[in-house]
Amino acid sequence: MLPEDVATAPEGFAEISPLSPFISFVGPIFVRCGDDLFEATFRVEPRHRNVFGHAHGGMMMTFADIMLGNAAKRALGDRPAVTLNLSTIFIRPLKVGDWVKGRATARPAGPGLAYACGQIESPDGLALTVEGMFKAVEARDLPRGTSPPEAAVVHPDFKVAHVNPFTDDVGPFYRRFENDDMLIGLRIEPRHANRHGLAHGGVLMTFADALIGRTARRKAVYGSVTLRMVGNFIAAPRVGDWVEGRCRITRIDGPLIYLTGTATSRDRLLLAANAVFSMVEERKFPRVA
Repeated sequence: MLPEDVATAPEGFAEISPLSPFISFVGPIFVRCGDDLFEATFRVEPRHRNVFGHAHGGMMMTFADIMLGNAAKRALGDRPAVTLNLSTIFIRPLKVGDWVKGRATARPAGPGLAYACGQIESPDGLALTVEGMFKAVEARDLPRGTSPPEAAVVHPDFKVAHVNPFTDDVGPFYRRFENDDMLIGLRIEPRHANRHGLAHGGVLMTFADALIGRTARRKAVYGSVTLRMVGNFIAAPRVGDWVEGRCRITRIDGPLIYLTGTATSRDRLLLAANAVFSMVEERKFPRVA
């Protein structure tokens, strides 16, 4: 970005604090808190784009996870919280230059649990709806440090996959083919971490969107866009871990493609996701350089 293009806080908002490495990397993100409402906003920049020139689904789910996670933390008495589930419905695309605004509320949902929901709007109207479950944790109970060197070993057939500005920036993502299946890989780096030193939920949702989206696009003549994405978080990788994803198509119904995918590391299941993508026509979503 050029210095004059750096986003500054809208009136009444302040940059989110404390910052994690990944929030610092994708931000700035600005927030303000009411009695029962948590609000967040950011400006879509060229580095946030997908192949069609709109805000990438991974960036939008990162923003949603940050917004809902902070609302849930407040509902849990300001205790640290981790994401258990995140469900997002995409309604309209977001353009470069748009100021994206989100609002979230949360309430306790059992011992140590909080349910949060919200919506995200662009200047053109409602863009996403999102909900999730979050769990309070004690920081001392979370794994610390980086993974051993062998955890970052990459299969020799993996090659860097350049796809779009956002995933190229967050990655590099890697891919390889096994029979007719395409596998996606990512090494967790320090910039991918949350405040606890584990991979941020937004990184895993970006990984899921890249994995499932690439699989969907192999069945689409021109391309596809995310309509719905649900991620269930089982474990979090540490810095140094090599994460690998597999995906399969479960059904095709006209322009709709239904898919399920998983992310694993060191034989541990990290994330199980399912999604609905829609095939698109070139005249409706022209690609950008």
